[in-house]
Amino acid sequence: MKRAVLRTLRRVAGAILLLAGIAGLFLPVLQGVLLIALGLYLLGIQPPRWVRERLHKIRRSPASPTTPPSPTSGDEA
Repeated sequence: MKRAVLRTLRRVAGAILLLAGIAGLFLPVLQGVLLIALGLYLLGIQPPRWVRERLHKIRRSPASPTTPPSPTSGDEA
């Protein structure tokens, strides 16, 4: 019973986010692509194969350094 209610709520939330995302493609206030992606995630719809492959490549790529290189001692004034 509880599982069925949660599944129904998830589908309703996914449909609402999907519709809001479609509206967000035309309205400057809403983030359309983000809402569409969240709605599809909640609905359990998988992206096409080429999208999954690109995401896999992005996840495997080495992370860029987050800290800038330290200055050398000879450059200080």
